[in-house]
Amino acid sequence: MKDRNIAMAAARTRGPFEKVFRNLHFVNVFTREIYPAEIGVCGGLVAYVTSPGEAGLSGCEVIDCGGRYAAPGLIDTHIHIESSMMTPRYYGAVCAARGVTTIVADPHEICNVLGTDAFHYMQKDAAKAKMRILYAVPSCVPALPGFETSGAEFGPGEIGKLLDEPNVAGLAEVMDYIGVVQESPRMSAIVEECAKRGKPAFGHAPNADMPTLAAYIASGIASCHETTNAEEAKMKLRNGMVVECRESSACHDLAAIVPALQELNWPDNACLCTDDREPDDLVAEGAQDNTVRRAIALGVPPVQAIRMATLHAAQLLGNTRIGALAPGRAADILLLDDLETFQVAEVYVEGELVSKGGHLITPVDLTPSGEIEKRNTVILPTAPTEEQFSIAAKGAKADVHVIGFDDAVPILTHLCRDEVPVRNGKIDISDRPDLCYLTVFERHGKGGGHTTCLVRGCGIAQGAVAATISHDCHNLVVLGRDPAEMALAANQLQQCGGGVTSVLNGKVTGLLELPVGGLMSAQPVEQMAPRVVAIKEAVRALGMKGQNPIIQPGSFALTVIPEVRVSNLGLVDVLRQKFIPVVIE
Repeated sequence: MKDRNIAMAAARTRGPFEKVFRNLHFVNVFTREIYPAEIGVCGGLVAYVTSPGEAGLSGCEVIDCGGRYAAPGLIDTHIHIESSMMTPRYYGAVCAARGVTTIVADPHEICNVLGTDAFHYMQKDAAKAKMRILYAVPSCVPALPGFETSGAEFGPGEIGKLLDEPNVAGLAEVMDYIGVVQESPRMSAIVEECAKRGKPAFGHAPNADMPTLAAYIASGIASCHETTNAEEAKMKLRNGMVVECRESSACHDLAAIVPALQELNWPDNACLCTDDREPDDLVAEGAQDNTVRRAIALGVPPVQAIRMATLHAAQLLGNTRIGALAPGRAADILLLDDLETFQVAEVYVEGELVSKGGHLITPVDLTPSGEIEKRNTVILPTAPTEEQFSIAAKGAKADVHVIGFDDAVPILTHLCRDEVPVRNGKIDISDRPDLCYLTVFERHGKGGGHTTCLVRGCGIAQGAVAATISHDCHNLVVLGRDPAEMALAANQLQQCGGGVTSVLNGKVTGLLELPVGGLMSAQPVEQMAPRVVAIKEAVRALGMKGQNPIIQPGSFALTVIPEVRVSNLGLVDVLRQKFIPVVIE
């Protein structure tokens, strides 16, 4: 209220303001207008915006904007910082330089590894960022209890306590939508904890039919970022769900959704998000600013695209302090030379200049944020052996369940059956170049064992790839053709504390070390981007299909995305939520 009172006092007398932004074209996200204006700022808040024809303002500091456009700072409603492979301070540095002034981060990746310690670490590190990082409390730790072993478990009690902490925006993507719809006690209680506090519950309902979707929305879920086609988008929009249109490193949904938005005359319940952005993509394309540019290129009017990334986002969060440049809202101001190209010239957060020409004004705080940064989280009972990557079977041939991969829709898998040779009591795929082995090890020190199955069509023709980036429990995943090389890859990550590695012809050909929870590194994007490019090239050399070769192996363990996945406990039929055998007796 102190800052509000300062702003109110200045507004009553039309100044003097602490700062006045002059000589600009004002982007009004409420009315969709653009007109000459001046902005008076006090206490980090917008106190006054002049209307067309109104006299100018006086201020202690006058900033000449050189005729540029002034728009609100961008808001990303759904992001996993861990996917950037950088800690929050470094991801925040990229965002601030690109015009993203607020993000809502779901830390369920690292919380699945290290529980509430990880949540508090992410909060502490976020305080060093140059922009506003809000958190949503993970609802999927683990994503599907009883079907995988995670490093921690969040029930209604843990989630309720975290929802009461500062800078918490709501409940993060409720991935177990089947559990919600079927009113499982755990998911019902978790959603209720959020409802009791009047905070939004963010959703995750890919390809849900109308009865399922209606029940899911009725439970209180506000949004969904898993929308991949126009008909699905229209169904969700017409039923009041906020569609968070995603443009991530792995999923590019905007092209399919924009026609639906245009048909429905640009509804207010559509916003933009990035979900997952990797370092090389952040450098080459950007963060949420890239999503805005992509929307404009696909035919969304520039002001409408800005609305989706500002006002609509704030409305989803129920936050009237951000999302627009209006009295009482944060003075998060972007100055742009052109709206069509959406290249951000200057970024102000709460009235303070943080970035100019794409570069931060002040360096990132390098102080460590906790011992988590040094803890090895790849805890296996013994070093993986070649034997653990084989599948026992009887007879000369075996009937098996196989995970079918289609790189045209890489987020989804198909449950298939196949007949494969058996030699010396083990499945032999040496004559089946379309198949490879996939093994998931529990790596949190809980003795959860491992499962090996087969994947068809992923492209791996030789060698092996291993990763501790394995949504959402982030166990150790190994994909390959040769058990000996798979063992070498797994042992490499056990020794270094996690990351991604590739093996070919018996040698390690690539290694990306991610010592923070096996998911992140406390290094800036300038260092991380070339390292990520190198490991991607090494994995592609093995034949891995899909746009994102280092995320794809771990996605086979995501037990809430249809149709079939694998965990350390077994092969999972996602739609029926039941284990199925690898070898069909």
